[in-house]
Amino acid sequence: MIGCSELHNARINGFAPEQVWIHVLDNKPDYWLKQDAQDAIANGFHVSLLILPNESISSLDLIGIKGLTVHLMGKNERRCHEIIKVCQRYAERVIHCLDGHLTILRGNNEDHA
Repeated sequence: MIGCSELHNARINGFAPEQVWIHVLDNKPDYWLKQDAQDAIANGFHVSLLILPNESISSLDLIGIKGLTVHLMGKNERRCHEIIKVCQRYAERVIHCLDGHLTILRGNNEDHA
């Protein structure tokens, strides 16, 4: 998972991102701009994680999203729903975007009306 170590590093150093964007990819990206804690601060505490197509869902380490708002995006609906289950163990709120429709799976719907 790309971006996970940066998120863990930020959390260990006392930074809690306002939001985490999880991208469930169908293909490995050609490149990725690495983020660190300073980058997270500079962009308003928004952090992105990329879950690669060859990664086992059962091995995902998502403890870093504990208590946070998570936006999950991906085209593979079955895989996204499996990852949502993992996210719900930790996240305060999980927002899933599929085909332009937002579904708030945990938390207060009034926050994102």
